[in-house]
Amino acid sequence: MEQNKRKAGRSRKNVTYADARRYCRLSPEETLMAEQLGISPAALIRAERSSRREPWKDPAGAWIRKLFAKRRR
Repeated sequence: MEQNKRKAGRSRKNVTYADARRYCRLSPEETLMAEQLGISPAALIRAERSSRREPWKDPAGAWIRKLFAKRRR
């Protein structure tokens, strides 16, 4: 029996909002806001990764709140 050597997990295409919520440490409200704005879960994870490498950018949760507030104006 040959075992698969790849790590168990989801590919970037199959990421769900639940996965993005755990990875980005989003609240349920922020997750709902992201869904309403049409932001994909993969985009949330990309935003969180870039915020770690680029400290001048906001974390994903703050970014979602700013976009949602701007859209509501």
